[in-house]
Amino acid sequence: MAPLRQCRSCFFDDGPRSEIREGDLADIRRKYVIHPLVGMRSPSEFECAPDGGASEVAIYEAYLEAGFRGGIPFLIGEVSFFFGFCPSQLISLTWRTLMAIQVL
Repeated sequence: MAPLRQCRSCFFDDGPRSEIREGDLADIRRKYVIHPLVGMRSPSEFECAPDGGASEVAIYEAYLEAGFRGGIPFLIGEVSFFFGFCPSQLISLTWRTLMAIQVL
């Protein structure tokens, strides 16, 4: 029988931290033509991107490269605000379900 792989605690392991720093934000703003009134910040050393509150949305650069420029749909914003977390903390199945409810 093969030995069991050592299991490490996943409680604190959220994956890799953001490599974007404050200086990179200006480059991203210029590259994707983001309006100056849109507030941007990079996560702190011990913060993951989706750890923001209800007033923040984590946007990954891959979304910007794919052309994402839309706002947060009304129902998703309201549900996120009600429960006190940012919309980027919702999993994709939740987004699809809320979007289906909103369309109905």
